[in-house]
Amino acid sequence: MAAFDFPNSPSTNDTYSANGVTFQWNGSVWTRYSASAGAQGSTGPTGAQGAVGSTGAQGATGSTGPTGAQGATGPTGAQGATGSTGAQGAAGSNASISSNADNRVITGGSGTNLVGESTLTYDSPQLKLLSSDAAPQIRINSDTSDGSSTRLTIGRATANNHFVNGAHAGDSAITFGGDLIFGVQINEKLRITSDGRLLVGQTSGSSPLCVSGTDPVIAELHHSDGGTNDQARISLGALANNPPSNRGVNLIAKNNGAGHDFIVACSASHSAGPGEKFRIDSSGNVNIGVNASTNPFTYLRFGASLYGAADIRPKNEGSHKVGLEFYTDGTQDTTINPTVKMTIDSAGYVTTPNTPSFMARGMSGSSYDNGTMTGMSSGHNIGNHFNSSTGVFTAPIAGRYLTGCGVLVQSGTGRLEGNISKNNSTTVVNFNGTGTTYDGATATAVVSLAANDTLRVKRQSGNAYDSNHGNHYFFAHLIG
Repeated sequence: MAAFDFPNSPSTNDTYSANGVTFQWNGSVWTRYSASAGAQGSTGPTGAQGAVGSTGAQGATGSTGPTGAQGATGPTGAQGATGSTGAQGAAGSNASISSNADNRVITGGSGTNLVGESTLTYDSPQLKLLSSDAAPQIRINSDTSDGSSTRLTIGRATANNHFVNGAHAGDSAITFGGDLIFGVQINEKLRITSDGRLLVGQTSGSSPLCVSGTDPVIAELHHSDGGTNDQARISLGALANNPPSNRGVNLIAKNNGAGHDFIVACSASHSAGPGEKFRIDSSGNVNIGVNASTNPFTYLRFGASLYGAADIRPKNEGSHKVGLEFYTDGTQDTTINPTVKMTIDSAGYVTTPNTPSFMARGMSGSSYDNGTMTGMSSGHNIGNHFNSSTGVFTAPIAGRYLTGCGVLVQSGTGRLEGNISKNNSTTVVNFNGTGTTYDGATATAVVSLAANDTLRVKRQSGNAYDSNHGNHYFFAHLIG
């Protein structure tokens, strides 16, 4: 059979026949083609076995597979033979205790003779140190030489052995080399430092007592069995050899029966005990001095003596308006009775109802003709410092006074002259009138007076209208 010789560069569906077989190009390979398949021919005989090909190269080693499950435990081996019994040890000797009364703690001895300590015993639940020796002590020390600077000692002083400086016989004491710390579980709560400071809630401080905490109330001091008029005090002082409760300042909470007053008491000298100087009572009144306030409004009281007081009080004017009143006590008795002397109202107006002031109208003209004008038909006389009978005003206090007068001239009597006289000797201001008709001569001045200086209206010449006329007047008013 001739070899197949397929054409080069065939087109799709091209055919090629050789040796009685037709092939068709499908665009990629030649495939056997038959326009119409004939009947299946019989199977031909099996061809001879082809030669064995050569062995291929060894492939790469595969990765190790996972470890297999643990196999079952094998059976236990047979029991070994029992060893021989050892030799019996020698019998021990009995120990003896010289005395074990009260369960004494063993503190010494030698060999089989143990010594029970007669002063250190255990009687459940107490460990006792009972000793008639001088200054019995319990010590804990990290220094094997028992140096006093490092040891914690609990003990009792005697007349001959004061292991704390300043201790007296019979005193109980604790000494320590560094800071002494008190804790709850592992948390520090209180510390006494080696330089004597007590610290609560903090580990360092610069004062003898230092307290820290997160609560609003840092400390409470309570007179727990107190009643009406009882006090709780904090005393402060800085005078050597004198406790501050005797010479110093006391801060006092006083039970007044209805509530508590806060009082500050101070020593006025180093030879006097603390006396009350300031008080805020339970009603809110503030008192400075030695007196007590009773006004329903809050105010300041200044007390210079037991029965003398001056107040500054708010004045409730209603409709949320408040003024201010100033009270003084001018009485010489054993009551506390200050009265209002000056008021500043809510609008800012200042009134002084007791300011020395008088106004005498309707004075006598005939009295003027006699030398000094007197009398008074109407007007005011605050403090009664003007004497209408004598016509003299006496200044109750030093200050500047506004003063003035008016005199109606008798018609047709000629010229009238006069003055306001100080102390009946010094002219303050002059006045005059013509007298040709009814003429009103007037004068006004500001004069400085000392206490008990006097003022009066004096005639120099002429005649006044004789009746008690409204144009006959005299006044004075303290202005400062």
